[in-house]
Amino acid sequence: MSTEEEVSDMAVPELSAVEQQIVLLVAQGRSRRAIADELGLSLKTVDWHIARGRRKLERAAMLHDRMQREADLVVEGVGLQARTAIDNQRREDMTKLQPRPTRFELKAIFALLLAIVVTGAVAGASSAAKTGSSPRSG
Repeated sequence: MSTEEEVSDMAVPELSAVEQQIVLLVAQGRSRRAIADELGLSLKTVDWHIARGRRKLERAAMLHDRMQREADLVVEGVGLQARTAIDNQRREDMTKLQPRPTRFELKAIFALLLAIVVTGAVAGASSAAKTGSSPRSG
């Protein structure tokens, strides 16, 4: 498999504008019915967008997990060549004090970051709409 194929396999599809809106509203605690009413969509359409968004976010989380595992292997490989016994002991002590985040915690952190990015994108689009300019035009 070529590097380009590996990269395209790892590519995470971007959320559509509607998916971004719905993710933002879900993050704000709105019900599916309230989202459907607010956006003028059927409940089934909202469910479809939520499912698509969830699949995309899960793929992004899986990619993040894979990249983290690969980064950990690189760090461990480099570290094994350079570390001393004292460094190993210090790392063990630090690990006991600061446990690594679980997969669930990483997904929650990623979802929060995504909500922040989406909120910024939606806010940027809203302010651009009010001023009559495109958010992408400088």
